[in-house]
Amino acid sequence: MAKLLKPYFPALDGGKKGYVAHECVIDLSQVKKTSGIINEDVTKRWIDYGFHELTMS
Repeated sequence: MAKLLKPYFPALDGGKKGYVAHECVIDLSQVKKTSGIINEDVTKRWIDYGFHELTMS
């Protein structure tokens, strides 16, 4: 998932080879600045498509 999202969202890198474990951390701050879309909007949309909601911090 992290590899697929990386072209669109900055992701916290998982090490020298770029691998992450069972989760990844993406930064949505640029999305908020350019569009006004917040992380709650994204997680609600993921639920609409049947994905497990995001953990937010």
